[in-house]
Amino acid sequence: MFLDYLGRVALTVLVVAGCTPVNSSRLETSSLYAEFRAGLGADGVGITAELQTGSGVSDADVRLSASDRFVAYVGEQSFPMKEDTCDRCVPGQVPPHVALLPASAATAQIRIALERGDGVSAPQSFVRLPASHDIVSPPAGMFSAASPASRARTRNITVTWAPTAADDTVDVNVAGCESNFANHLAAGSTQFSFDLGRLTPAVATEMCDVYFQVTLSREGIVDPAYGKGGRFIAARERDAVVTTGP
Repeated sequence: MFLDYLGRVALTVLVVAGCTPVNSSRLETSSLYAEFRAGLGADGVGITAELQTGSGVSDADVRLSASDRFVAYVGEQSFPMKEDTCDRCVPGQVPPHVALLPASAATAQIRIALERGDGVSAPQSFVRLPASHDIVSPPAGMFSAASPASRARTRNITVTWAPTAADDTVDVNVAGCESNFANHLAAGSTQFSFDLGRLTPAVATEMCDVYFQVTLSREGIVDPAYGKGGRFIAARERDAVVTTGP
């Protein structure tokens, strides 16, 4: 239901947390670290929320007590968040709280509130998704070494996209042909060049598909009531697929 991007991030946080979970009823908001994510998928905007006792790998996950809850807001609409049924989670760790917002939230301000029955609430964490971007080039399709527009694995290929805000974080993942490369670019980047010769297909003489996934992300504002800090990341993804030849 949610973007793979959100799932990868949530799984990473759960794997690195190595301490016994703590119930939120035992903690002041000033002793919490908050991690929020938002990403646009086919069904709407998926969001996740997690709490820890700090931002380090040795800090404990926090499970919400019955009197505490996460609620997402888009304008006047509210969306209660529920603890995920996470099949990939590490045993003993706390799954993220999740909600699915309507697609209209992709162009609106998203707010996540920690509402506490006892203690200080943290209602003012905000983010907006980056503006929608499109892959400008290359066009998807099949290319061979004999083609004038060759995508043979002896050449470089340049992927371009637009628009990109100057402060958007840009990541490009290259996957396919038995290969995977993660690339973090300068903020605001609008193109990426890749040497197709780095691909290592199982059969070097055959064609294979390579996927270029361009992710734009930006940080929002986390309520200062979280005394250990936090971050609120929103992201959009676009993909281009090219069939490469020997």
